[in-house]
Amino acid sequence: MSEWAEKFMEPVLADDTMKTELVASSRKKTSELSTIKKYLSRHPDLLRGIHFPETDVDVAIGIIMRFLHDTIFQRVLYGTVTELVGPVNFIEGSMRANVQPERGKTGAAKPSLRR
Repeated sequence: MSEWAEKFMEPVLADDTMKTELVASSRKKTSELSTIKKYLSRHPDLLRGIHFPETDVDVAIGIIMRFLHDTIFQRVLYGTVTELVGPVNFIEGSMRANVQPERGKTGAAKPSLRR
């Protein structure tokens, strides 16, 4: 998860112009911004984390992991499978395509259980 989040955020964090554009764009999307603000207000530990330098990726990983925990892993599974398949497939596909070495390719090294 951390490698995926870091690779996803790297272009924006490395370019000050992209950061400025992202902030300006997010200010125009008030409903999405208010959703993020509400989420962070429910998790003050994540909110405190943004005040420390070089923690942007770590906070993003925390938000993603907390969201997965709250939304998927803490739900009653009866009747929710069809609702969750799409987001889980999206995350899986994105992680598979954006980590090195690529996962799920034929011929890729498989971990050995022997010691």
